[in-house]
Amino acid sequence: VIRYNNNQYWAATETGLVQIYNKAFQSFSYKDLPNIWTIIEDDKKDIYFGSYEGGLYKFDKINSTFSKVKTGVNYFAGSAKDDENRLYFAKSYSLEIKEGDEYKNIWEKTTFSVYYDSIRDRIIFGTFDGVGIFSDPDSIKYIGPEEGMHQCGYIQTVGMDKEGYYWAGSYTGVNRIDPVTYKTNSYTLENGKLNSKGIFCSFLDDSGNFWLGGDNGLMYYDYSRDSIILIESQLLNTRVKSMIDFDDKKLLLGTKEGLYIFDTYLYLNDNKIKLYYFNSSNGYTGIDPGFTGMYKDSKGYIWICSSTSVDRLNPRKIILKDQQPDILITKFNEKRIPFEHSKLILKNKYNDANSIIKFEAIGFEHPLNTKYQYRLNKSPWSEWQNEDQVILKDLSKGNYTFEVWAGPTDAPLESEKIDKLMFTINLPFYRSSWFLPFVFGLTALLIILTGFYYYSQRKEHKMYLKQLKEARYLRSQLLLSELNPHFIFNVLSTIQNKILFEEKELASEYVVKLSKLMRNFLNASHRANLMSSGKPDYEMQLSKEIELLKGFIEFEQIKSNYHFDYHIDIDKDIEPGYIMLPPMLIQPFVENSIKHGLLMSDKKGNLWIKIEKNENDLVINIEDDGIGIAESMKIHKKYNKTHKSLGSKIVMERIELLNKFGYQISIDILDRKPNGTIIKIIIKDEL
Repeated sequence: VIRYNNNQYWAATETGLVQIYNKAFQSFSYKDLPNIWTIIEDDKKDIYFGSYEGGLYKFDKINSTFSKVKTGVNYFAGSAKDDENRLYFAKSYSLEIKEGDEYKNIWEKTTFSVYYDSIRDRIIFGTFDGVGIFSDPDSIKYIGPEEGMHQCGYIQTVGMDKEGYYWAGSYTGVNRIDPVTYKTNSYTLENGKLNSKGIFCSFLDDSGNFWLGGDNGLMYYDYSRDSIILIESQLLNTRVKSMIDFDDKKLLLGTKEGLYIFDTYLYLNDNKIKLYYFNSSNGYTGIDPGFTGMYKDSKGYIWICSSTSVDRLNPRKIILKDQQPDILITKFNEKRIPFEHSKLILKNKYNDANSIIKFEAIGFEHPLNTKYQYRLNKSPWSEWQNEDQVILKDLSKGNYTFEVWAGPTDAPLESEKIDKLMFTINLPFYRSSWFLPFVFGLTALLIILTGFYYYSQRKEHKMYLKQLKEARYLRSQLLLSELNPHFIFNVLSTIQNKILFEEKELASEYVVKLSKLMRNFLNASHRANLMSSGKPDYEMQLSKEIELLKGFIEFEQIKSNYHFDYHIDIDKDIEPGYIMLPPMLIQPFVENSIKHGLLMSDKKGNLWIKIEKNENDLVINIEDDGIGIAESMKIHKKYNKTHKSLGSKIVMERIELLNKFGYQISIDILDRKPNGTIIKIIIKDEL
């Protein structure tokens, strides 16, 4: 026989280990008291037990037996006694009043809960969707949804706080009711005034604190802030279904996990949570205590209803001691380890990065659902878990210290309640923690170096292309510089002839025109630099090019004694002032048309220059009715003339270079019927 520290005994027998509880709890079987939902004592010290479907029972104090005093009645979880020793019972179809040996039903509807206001001599009872209040059963004040009650299925609990306000709680919230005006204030999860979906029990202690039981634990009402405060506990975070005073500093609470004693004094004065639990491990064998199913009789015994029994608790025999269980690590990778293992360093199998550690709570007392917290190498503690093992995966090579303790508990962590295990993980170098970062780092470095290499190569290639472009540009400028003297030479030849033939006034006029031409040309040809688009920005306006052409053609007319006429036609959709093109692009072809076509003809001819658009392309047609290409070639062959126009040659080479800069210029030279030549210049995407 072993005696445990709460006056419980364990005895070894032939059929197994037997636990002998102390005498704090006395259990009455379901056979004697079936399905009891409510308990009440009258002034004669007779205790009555209301059963759902079983009727009303009375306790014989002398013989400690029970007798049925009424049958065929479904009693709910609510009863009360007034100052006249009348008993009130909530029933499935009415509120029942027992006065002496007589029973009377009022409120012929389902009633779930009852409370007696001894200050105002009133009964408050809960129904499906509201509460009834009366001093005289013939005059009941009803407060339902229309009067401000929250939407509910039925009122599970009614009570009163120290300010005399009534409380009515249900599965969906709770209301506080003014006892004078009957104005009501709702507290629900939906309106943000309640940290719980419902309220199932309430209690006013001797200090005036009003306590409420909700879905996720115990709460209390803060009078100064008109708010309901949840007590956030690791141990008590389930539905509180019933409560009563254990003594003047503690509450006894009923939950589906068993009973809890809560130290209200310690919490209200030191803000510390201290809970003691009672279940099948330490004396209380009831399962799922009922709603508002607790009652303290005149002798101080606390009666507790549950789904399996009625139990009587003697608070004087309860021993409140530390209940936190000890913990013991029992297995490492499915192998048992010594009981004393604090100094051992266990080794995992080589190349195995996973470990399984099993443990168990030690002690005769433990919560109904024991939970565990663990940590590795002083990392933060895990959340509470129900599993009594931990699987550690993908550990790195090295030494580890595993720690675990049992709970849940609100008590501070104590080192003696912790068990620890040291072990080593041994892995090949390629599974070491540094290996992957090293590989990633090396790969990143190679990528950076490769990128830098390609960037340098690309930069050098761009530099090469830029230099090549500049070289081509300089070549184009050189050709342009060769073209300019050629044009000027032709013009000066004309002026020289006029001077020789003593046409001085006309020669002077030509000099003025030449100066104007030269000024326009120099303004266009000396602006050369590189644009961001890559095209040379030495272009000139089409209008300026036309002005230059007119000047040149007029010089040629004078020189040839007006042997030809010229016509310049510009499409009406073209704005010459807004179109840019390389300078001196058209003039050499006009010169060839005049010298090798018109001037070699015996009759007066015509020169047509037509500028039009084809979609986004600029098209320049130079047309003459001279001798034509074939006849011109015969003359040159006859007179052994192999000379080709220097200006035409220069401009063709220049066009080739301009195309390498990004222009798209094409030249077509065609025969004109019946005689003459057509030169078509197309500059793409210029419009």
